Amino acid sequence: MYLDSEPARFDDDERLSQAIMKSKIDCAALAAAVSNLQGLTSEQKSALLELINEQKTFGLVWEDKPEEAQEFLCSRIPILCEEPSLRLSHEGYNTPNHVLIEGDNLHALTSLFFAYEGKIDVIYIDPPYNSGAKDWRYNNDYVDVNDSYRHSKWLSMMKNRLIIAKRLLNPDNSVLIVTIDEKEFHHLGCLLEELFPSARIQMISTVINVKGVAREKEFSRVNEYIYIVQLGDSKVEALPLSEEWLGNVRSSGRDKVRLGSMLRSGSNSERKHSPGCFYPIYFTTEGKYVMAGDPIPLNADRHTVDVPNGLVAIWPIHANGTEGVWQYGKCAFEKLVSDGFVYFGKLKNNRIGISYAPKGVVQKIKNGLFKIEGYNEDGQAIIDDTEYQSTFIPGNQWSIPSHNATEYGSKLLKDIFGDKVFSYPKSLYAVKDTLRFFVASKKNATILDFFAGSGTTLHATLQLNAEDGGSRKCVLINNNENNICQEVTYERCKRVIKGYVTQNGQHVEGLKNNSLRFYKIVFLNREQTAENKRQLMEASTDLLCIKHNLYDEKNTFFGLNLSKQVARYFEEQGRGMLIIYRPDAIPYIVKALAKANEIAEPIQTYVACDGAYPFTDDFHEVLDHVELHAMPYSLYQAYRQVLPPKSERQDFADQPEVSEKELNEADANLYTSEDHD
Repeated sequence: MYLDSEPARFDDDERLSQAIMKSKIDCAALAAAVSNLQGLTSEQKSALLELINEQKTFGLVWEDKPEEAQEFLCSRIPILCEEPSLRLSHEGYNTPNHVLIEGDNLHALTSLFFAYEGKIDVIYIDPPYNSGAKDWRYNNDYVDVNDSYRHSKWLSMMKNRLIIAKRLLNPDNSVLIVTIDEKEFHHLGCLLEELFPSARIQMISTVINVKGVAREKEFSRVNEYIYIVQLGDSKVEALPLSEEWLGNVRSSGRDKVRLGSMLRSGSNSERKHSPGCFYPIYFTTEGKYVMAGDPIPLNADRHTVDVPNGLVAIWPIHANGTEGVWQYGKCAFEKLVSDGFVYFGKLKNNRIGISYAPKGVVQKIKNGLFKIEGYNEDGQAIIDDTEYQSTFIPGNQWSIPSHNATEYGSKLLKDIFGDKVFSYPKSLYAVKDTLRFFVASKKNATILDFFAGSGTTLHATLQLNAEDGGSRKCVLINNNENNICQEVTYERCKRVIKGYVTQNGQHVEGLKNNSLRFYKIVFLNREQTAENKRQLMEASTDLLCIKHNLYDEKNTFFGLNLSKQVARYFEEQGRGMLIIYRPDAIPYIVKALAKANEIAEPIQTYVACDGAYPFTDDFHEVLDHVELHAMPYSLYQAYRQVLPPKSERQDFADQPEVSEKELNEADANLYTSEDHD
């Protein structure tokens, strides 16, 4: 069944349908090919796609509506260009370099593929909920409740972006987090299963407004949903959480030290299971520990063992009188005693309770989570657990007061700006808490949000770093409809980093140990002419800086003065990147590099050349000092993996044509020296 109204069919659809069904063609690949066919109308493409999709035995089928943002890429290459006037810099060791990109997120993701393929640790997105209230645009038109293709447009939009997003995620260990409400959560779930077949997918229900939003003739809405898509070895981290995360589960003593009984219980607790753990422990008649005896053979009677004069032998005997075993052998037990981690009760009727600190408790002491205040007269450690908060993983039903979107989203944003500037922002703490479950131990994680909205994800990342000294980096992408990117997203990030004053006159200290760079998207012609290659090479500098997280430009290269028209060199903390625009400079660069002392790691070296050969022979003296890349060949190779097929036409339906004059003017503006200071 289709989500939206059915298109007209071809007369021979039955024969084509049967042919497809009998073949072993990859229907997904065939559908993609049909979508990119030239010379067909949208209606013809839809009809063909319908016939192909009908053969699915399971999954989501919808009208894949053509998207102008994607078709524009049939003749243009998107590339990022920094706006230096909006840069927020902070000099300091390990300062995170955050990125904010203004433009269509499909174009931005396409450009970022070269820099971040397989490198993103977390993607957190809050896409439009498609409520029908004109809350988003498709092909420059608002989508409302009367649009019969509303769901298809939304799914097409999401699929195009998620396909690239998947390629950006680290396949070995990463997570995609998507928030959504009831309008599209079931469609989204099917789409995620289709695009991420090997991932582990879970859905969380989270309360965002306890008062509820009234719905006519329906229950009021208090919650929304969070899809968690985990790749590779990704796991939810156990965190120290307050009791509100426990839900209906209540546990006293959860945060206290729990000692274990030295007498083993449960399975494998009989003498025959561990003969080496059946030995006497000797005490004085006053109950003072003296020593541990030797284990006795399995067939030996414990009553035949001689007990030293004046001592009492305590054996591992269960309450029912059967012979058991201690938790540890003699040597391990004595080590625990010497460390002060074995505790003895009172001797009564030749019985005494013996407890010990389990491995988990000992590890917490080593990690500093529990403190040892001292030792008692018997040498037993006095463990302080008053400051410890246990860690655990909560369930998938969240009702956390700080996740209230009104109090900690809308009101917080109004405090930052002094007025309402954005509708329905996420609670800062809802985003931060969700991220924390996946980046608490990844202090250098890269986090991407390509539906950035008011910038909550970067704000949350800044707070996480401030709390634990991390250097996590956040990449935001946002369109600039109604100047939202510069006036809201950027401005919020700027105020949070620099500090601001609330409506009540309270000064909020800035999270200053952060840098932020602002980028716009420019487009270059896809035709691989000599001039277009030159332009792409020159325009690639900012993208290369993002790729290697290197922004500190040097005027010299190992004593060689550099001209920006010839070569540029960036270096930070022993890592270097060299961009050579003119190959005739290679001999001078090699000569300078040959004089260098030890280099911590090879310099990433990008060389302008006509093909895939980066003049390797010319670097033969210093090959151990460089890692060579042919440019713009390397860029083209990356783009071809995510760009749609090139168009035979230079214009598209409903897409304003970009004249060569306009393109040249854009290029002229792009390559001014101010863009790369």
